[in-house]
Amino acid sequence: ACITLLESYGVDPCQEEERTEDKIKTSRRPSQHETTERDDPTLLDIGSVQYIVALPDVSFDSTEKAITMKKRGNEHFQRKEWQEAQECYTKAISSNPKDATFYANRSACHVQLGHHEAALRDASVAVGLRPEWTKAHYRKAVALL
Repeated sequence: ACITLLESYGVDPCQEEERTEDKIKTSRRPSQHETTERDDPTLLDIGSVQYIVALPDVSFDSTEKAITMKKRGNEHFQRKEWQEAQECYTKAISSNPKDATFYANRSACHVQLGHHEAALRDASVAVGLRPEWTKAHYRKAVALL
C-alpha cells in the first residue's frame, strides 16, 4: 500500500532520495493546501522540486513570538478549530523554523482538514529536524493513512 501511495505521487520507491546537509529533495510540487516559501521560510520552490534550505539563526524575540503562537495554536486545536490552529503554527514556524514541534502540530491540523499531502510534508520536516522523536514519526504515519 505504501509503495502504491508513493507511486501515485510520482515517487520511485526504488530510487534513493538526494540528501545533502543543507537540502532535502522532494519529488513533487506542493498542492494548493501546502505551504510554500511565501509563508514558510525553510522552503525554496524551484520548478517542480522543493528544497529545505539552511535554517536561519533565531533570536530571543523570534523564539518568544513562536512560543506565543504555539500556545494560541494549541488553544484552537483543543477547540477543534483546525484552520485557526494551522495558521498559528505557520506563524510559529515563520518565527522559529528550527522547532520540529510546530511542524508536527501543523501536520495534525492538516490531517484534520483533509490536507494529507501537506500533513505528510510537515511530518517529514519534523522527522528531519528531530529524527529520534517518536511523535514526529507517528504524525508521518498518520498522514500516510
